[in-house]
Amino acid sequence: MAINIKNEHTAEAVKRLAARRGISYTAAIDQAVAAALAAPDEQAEQAHMDRVCRIAADYQMHLPAGAIPEVDTIYGEDGLYQ
Repeated sequence: MAINIKNEHTAEAVKRLAARRGISYTAAIDQAVAAALAAPDEQAEQAHMDRVCRIAADYQMHLPAGAIPEVDTIYGEDGLYQ
């Protein structure tokens, strides 16, 4: 499968990366794409965190009043669990 890069800036960046690493253009693109895909997806992580917060809030709504202690009642002045 062939990919033809028409963007001059991108083509030049690939050439610089390949030269810097002493690898082919294809290997430079492969490494750059692998690094980008390995980086955290902040939007997906935020969506997961939002879902966890909604689940926790839904769970807490069904608990009796006072079932969850206030943070300042379970940790002392030194920040340690009492």
